[in-house]
Amino acid sequence: MTMYVVAGDGEMPKEDLKASLDDLETQAVNEERQFWMLVRASAEPTATDRALMAWVKEHETYYETYGPDAAKPDEIYKGSQEKHPVKGVANKLVELLNEKPEDGEDAMFLALFASDDPEAPEDAELYTIIEAVLSAGFPVYALNDGLAPITLTGDESEGDDEDAETVEEDAEEPELTREYLESLPAEEVKEVATQFGITFPPRTRTSTYITAILERGVEEQDPEVEVEEIEVDEAAAEEEPVAATNGHLTDDPFAVVKSILRSLGEALIAASK
Repeated sequence: MTMYVVAGDGEMPKEDLKASLDDLETQAVNEERQFWMLVRASAEPTATDRALMAWVKEHETYYETYGPDAAKPDEIYKGSQEKHPVKGVANKLVELLNEKPEDGEDAMFLALFASDDPEAPEDAELYTIIEAVLSAGFPVYALNDGLAPITLTGDESEGDDEDAETVEEDAEEPELTREYLESLPAEEVKEVATQFGITFPPRTRTSTYITAILERGVEEQDPEVEVEEIEVDEAAAEEEPVAATNGHLTDDPFAVVKSILRSLGEALIAASK
């Protein structure tokens, strides 16, 4: 058994109201459950109120009434099984939602909005009721908006989201120390290595991956070779002779050749004599 509670000053075309109520009935039949309705009794019912009560009676649905006018309602509400006079509607409806359904039964709140503007004054009381109903843990649907589910997102929930984001942003990644990496499963160590572009052949030991991760970014440097500079006295180098003939120093690079040729020539002359 499901308890449908209808509230709000909004209106909707008769055909749309009938279609929504038919959908609720079909859903109940498919789920093999029954339902009954708690409707607001009014001394001056709207066209939507009249269409609602006409459907309730046509489908022989059990119903009860509530509201300031419950004691003196219009004739369309005649036949109510129980009347609930109320002053504080929000608190009373939450009380009825908690008390009326029997064990194993659930309840659903159906809202009739007068405006699409959440700030509209004509829906102020309805929003107060919806907030109380949602806080009590009961689902709320817009009867004149295709039975769309209603949720109220306030500053508190937004703040919670912001706090969650802040916590997520502030969370620091663990330091990749050898101790931390050795505590991870082998597959996770390989995943960390992959993030740094480190890959090895299959069956490579985990310790090899860990060493590569810890040494990542450390480039091998060529060993430095110290070269001893030799100081050269340029002035002395310019004065130093570059060749020698017969034990005598000379600056002429061809002096040795000339000397040999001269000696050879003299030997030939002597032989010819």
